[in-house]
Amino acid sequence: MREQIPLAMVPPGRVVRIISINVKGRGPYRRLLELGLIPGSMVRVVSNALGPVVIEKNGVRFAIGRGHASRIIVEIIG
Repeated sequence: MREQIPLAMVPPGRVVRIISINVKGRGPYRRLLELGLIPGSMVRVVSNALGPVVIEKNGVRFAIGRGHASRIIVEIIG
């Protein structure tokens, strides 16, 4: 089993699999689901400096606030 960490701690360039989403509130949770960020999906971290975490899924980039990114648990795949 791979180590599970918050998305906010993943270095740029790494590919991760989403394990769980613990975002509070129906609206923010629904928004992440609409973007295709569901448990089991794979994303690549593009940028993780100050400010939002930028990820890429299926060639599309999204910015996720650090608060939400810290509540998305992932495992590093590559």
